[in-house]
Amino acid sequence: MPPPADAIIPAPDGDGEARPHALAAFARLARSPKPLFVFATHARGGGVARHVRELAAQLAPHADVLVLRPHRRSFVALEGTGEHREARLWFHRDEDWAALTEILRALGVARLHFHHVQGLPPQVLDLGRTVGCPWDVTVHDYYPICPQYQLTDATGRYCGEPDAAGCARCLAASPAQWSMDIAQWRAAFGRLLGEAARVITPSRDAATRIARHFPHVSPVTWPHAEPRALPAAARKVLVLGGLSPAKGMETLVACARDARERGLALRFRVVGHLAWPVDGEDLPVSFTGEYPEGALATLVEQERADAVFFPAQWPETWSYTLSAAIDAGLPILATDLGAFPERLAGVAGARIVAWDAPAASINDALLAMAGDTPPASGRAPGDDGAIYGDRLLEGVKPVPGDAAACLAFTGGRALAPDETLPRATLVELFDDGVRSGNGRSAAELRERLPAADREIEAARAARERAAHAEAALAQARAREESLAAELAALRDEALRAARHAADLEASTSWRLTAPLRALARLFGR
Repeated sequence: MPPPADAIIPAPDGDGEARPHALAAFARLARSPKPLFVFATHARGGGVARHVRELAAQLAPHADVLVLRPHRRSFVALEGTGEHREARLWFHRDEDWAALTEILRALGVARLHFHHVQGLPPQVLDLGRTVGCPWDVTVHDYYPICPQYQLTDATGRYCGEPDAAGCARCLAASPAQWSMDIAQWRAAFGRLLGEAARVITPSRDAATRIARHFPHVSPVTWPHAEPRALPAAARKVLVLGGLSPAKGMETLVACARDARERGLALRFRVVGHLAWPVDGEDLPVSFTGEYPEGALATLVEQERADAVFFPAQWPETWSYTLSAAIDAGLPILATDLGAFPERLAGVAGARIVAWDAPAASINDALLAMAGDTPPASGRAPGDDGAIYGDRLLEGVKPVPGDAAACLAFTGGRALAPDETLPRATLVELFDDGVRSGNGRSAAELRERLPAADREIEAARAARERAAHAEAALAQARAREESLAAELAALRDEALRAARHAADLEASTSWRLTAPLRALARLFGR
């Protein structure tokens, strides 16, 4: 007879009370009348994490969602969302993969949804077939095409999508996360996309690029669902979001240098963090540092800029920060890669510039926009994705789960496994967190500083003890040398006395008085 629905199953050593709570939560998921989605994604935050989080919340009234993501270097986490947050287990990516598929089959997965694969093992591409459920794929960047994900070269600029030989040269310098060449990589993803129920792109540009590399795939274009932000006017050139080479860091620096050299009245304000410090060049660039999710609209309003610049050097698939700029009603200058021309078509005050345009040309365009009257907010009608969730639910039916099998499940780990990872130095954290504005690095630096202070204090105390010991040793050595000198003097004195005695015994007076000394010894007895 199977155990009762919420029976407490004895936990393996090390899991404590976490396992029964987790298994009970998975059992409730298996009994849920809603269809169950599993979102496979990476663990790097950003727009992908935001989309996954917002989509799970949007689906919550009609579906349950589990998130499969990497954990540390060797594990994956399977985590519930919303009311099922206690449904959490961790699996070794190689040793426990069969157990992961076992629990997914027991749960009754209605739809697997690939959002990203970075940090996941290659067997994730077969997960839908193994579990026996259909799957969707959303293209947030170009991971099906490019193992570097963003169609960029080693400098962080758009690679131009070269032939296989060009991709092979790129992979030789920066290998893919899995041991595959470019042909094997695209063949694996060609199968994943070709057998997917839906391949979803947030922009037509992304759909066009996917279809060019995978002609057998017909992507659908669904703009991301996102809440609208209030428009705001401002008075300087903003660059929104964390900057990396692919996001246009080098282009921004080039524009700042040109503005400085030509004495232009341009000041660049990055609402986010930089890829590297620029404070050594006295450039007209400042930054806010990393900001919390949901704060961008307020920050844009507070900055009061007169234009927003998007210097991206890769073909963005969507860009949430672009949405914030459009909602703010600001004039926008963006490069002609990816979704920017598509999303800015018909938006008042928006202009497009070549992605590889000289810095002087970009600055001239920004100066021309500086006098423009900020237009009203102009995001295209319907691009808030209000029906996104309904589209995603089309054709998805609940699959009965096996609550008893969930309760009896013995695989995985109910406590998050720890694993030592390489750590940045304090200098690296300072450069990235303080000088470049990366919030995670700044937080890690702040967290590690007390321990570093204790280590420094301990090292200082150890040095003081060593100095005292060295001083004591020096004193002991000096005393030793003094005693050795005294001993040498005594030895010299003893030697002189012995010689004096020998001389005395050999003298005539000593021989004449010998009988007297003998009598003295005799009578002295």
